[in-house]
Amino acid sequence: MVLSEEAEAFLRLLRGERFYKPPFWEPWFAMPEFFRRRYGDPDRVENKIRMAYDLGMAAINLGSIDINAHFRRDQVARNGQSRYAGGSLAGFHQLESLELPDWREIINKWKEDQKRIEAAGLLSWITLPWCFHTIATAMGHKNFFIKLYREPGFIEAAFDWVEERSRRAIDTVVREVKPSFVLLDGDCAYKGGLMIDPKVFRRLVYRRTEETVSRLRRLGIPYVFHTDGKLDDAIPILIELGFSAVHGCERTPMI
Repeated sequence: MVLSEEAEAFLRLLRGERFYKPPFWEPWFAMPEFFRRRYGDPDRVENKIRMAYDLGMAAINLGSIDINAHFRRDQVARNGQSRYAGGSLAGFHQLESLELPDWREIINKWKEDQKRIEAAGLLSWITLPWCFHTIATAMGHKNFFIKLYREPGFIEAAFDWVEERSRRAIDTVVREVKPSFVLLDGDCAYKGGLMIDPKVFRRLVYRRTEETVSRLRRLGIPYVFHTDGKLDDAIPILIELGFSAVHGCERTPMI
């Protein structure tokens, strides 16, 4: 497999090497109507490859792993865009009754897509749910903060529930598909800093995340992280956990 210049740069950076310029990689390409007009069906990998060539992108998203945690609510704003509007998770009994999805169909599809991406000289990634973001959005942030103060045991049990499912996903989907890297979707910060006290944050996520990413290390698959907001308190933890890169969305995320 001969990688494109951008893909080669990205892969070397993920491995801790230096390269002459940062590669172009956009995890959240949120313009589906533009994509349809110019390239066609966004679910077809050949169309994703065409866009990657046009824009000089280094990597293509195979998709996000579904762990059956569908509690968040979205509402359509006046401008027609969908916006996060809280969540309905209130008790652990809602999680206990949920079965894992059957991933066999998506594994087969992604394996075929992966072959085409590799043949095109590009990298691929899979998006994996992460405990903090999944549960905070499933509850609504205000309810999450109150529950963390009044009933921290529930939050810890819910975090365990997410990470156990993500580990199962690694052991089945990621192991079979073998993407170039994995992105943990982890919104956990505002523009002023982490959503909760840094010490509490570390206590809640460090051990759980370490156990999850250890599976990726054993597979030899690099892993990266996404969060909005100010990253100062998040980056030291991510470095300790062995993340290769972090994707932020603020104009001044580290000031």
